[in-house]
Amino acid sequence: MASSDPLTWKLPRLRIDRDGGWLHEGEEVSHEGILASLREGLQVDAAGHFLQIGPVRVPVEVEDAPFAVVRFEADGNGFALWLNDESREALDPGSLRLRAGDVPYCRVKDGRFEARFSRAAAWQLLQQVEAQPEGGPPTLTVGGRRYALGA
Repeated sequence: MASSDPLTWKLPRLRIDRDGGWLHEGEEVSHEGILASLREGLQVDAAGHFLQIGPVRVPVEVEDAPFAVVRFEADGNGFALWLNDESREALDPGSLRLRAGDVPYCRVKDGRFEARFSRAAAWQLLQQVEAQPEGGPPTLTVGGRRYALGA
């Protein structure tokens, strides 16, 4: 018989892959309701990503970034992001960064989490980016202000 004390439970192995997909014990989580609950419950602090279930902290291994930008487009004087959780939000252009392989990342969910651009969204972003002369970092202009896509 399983213990009723949650502090003695065997914790599930949860992981988010590089495309923002959730896995439980190595198997893809595909049920939309369960995915929505997992994404809504995700938290992060200095020790890493986790779900808090009552007194129990369930660690979540994140391969790259917990969210993926699947679409990027102009929206008024700024730009909009569509994330893999089907939410839409405004881009914080100051949070844009290029990482290894020139893959763009930005902060999402009120700056709490990082999101990795999918190939399609990266291509959409790069259509809006201006190369700089003399090897400077590429820039994105938002509302008349230029933002460098630095490392």
